[in-house]
Amino acid sequence: MFWISLVFLVCQSVLVVLWVDVPNLEETLVRDPVTDETVIAYTLPPISRTEVAAIAVMLLIWPIVIAESIYHWYTRPWDTEHRWTHFYSLMFCVCPSLRMCARSVEMGNRIWLPTMGWRTADARLRRRLERYFSLPMIWIALLIMPVLLIELLLKNQVAQYGWLRFALHFSTG
Repeated sequence: MFWISLVFLVCQSVLVVLWVDVPNLEETLVRDPVTDETVIAYTLPPISRTEVAAIAVMLLIWPIVIAESIYHWYTRPWDTEHRWTHFYSLMFCVCPSLRMCARSVEMGNRIWLPTMGWRTADARLRRRLERYFSLPMIWIALLIMPVLLIELLLKNQVAQYGWLRFALHFSTG
């Protein structure tokens, strides 16, 4: 289920880029006849194969997660101990990518992580993951800073040059 949730998350990110960044690439500058100001006009791009594939994969994954949640609703008791488990199952039905961080009741409330196996979610695991991911996250944050600065400080150049707008949207995505 971890990998299924990860695939769902990747499809979500693809759709965010296609639905948020790509329409910004299609913007053009036009003169408003009333105010004689230059404004940005948007045209919607046609639906791409990537978009259709991402939606199709998501529609295949969603029933699997919903079926698992229904199975757990019927097999686990409805007592105070399992109340949060049932609530999380409902949240997984709404957004299957949340399923990645799910604890398994059958495995003693442990989390499965790739290359690490079943681990207890405690401060020790949190510290280990922070050590592992802190440097890559810092690098990603530092890499996006020039992009944000260019978008903020060079708005006219970004609006004027299509290649620069494409490069910024590509790097943001």
